[in-house]
Amino acid sequence: MKKATKKLREKFNESSKAERRVIIAQDVLKHIVTKEYFINKGAYLRLPEELFIFKNVKKKLQSLFGQINQCKVCALGAIFMSKCSINDGQILGDSVLDYRGDDTLYYTSLRKHFSNRQLVLIESAFEMEDDMSSMSRYQGGIDCIKSIAFGKNFSDSPERLTAIMNNLIKNKGTFKP
Repeated sequence: MKKATKKLREKFNESSKAERRVIIAQDVLKHIVTKEYFINKGAYLRLPEELFIFKNVKKKLQSLFGQINQCKVCALGAIFMSKCSINDGQILGDSVLDYRGDDTLYYTSLRKHFSNRQLVLIESAFEMEDDMSSMSRYQGGIDCIKSIAFGKNFSDSPERLTAIMNNLIKNKGTFKP
């Protein structure tokens, strides 16, 4: 995987939150096209095991992108990896990279750019179900049902994630199912 250019990082840092979400969505689309993201339902983020060697612990994830040919991701995992590609502060070995079922771990990183509600709607559309957390119905409301219906319009995961990212870009950084 390639990290973003210095110019893109500067643009990102000077942008509003909504503009940052658009930049992240555009980066996700780029990685889908280059097949650096293996899009898979239910796979938050799975990096190659060989990255998790002692010498890499406590290194910024972005510094290791040259060693990653492909990673398995769901919608939020793709957003996370693209955020790291553009503006990385994530350290390899942090609990967010060792996801074991506690969705607060990766939400913390993504909340800098996306509201909880937006993350719930994006993931509901991608996974085509509403089981992210006990709070998801409350946070997403009736739009959770719309998100699931939106996702069911697309037969495979890459097509679905592409549609979600295009929706986010079209709506200036807000996913609107």
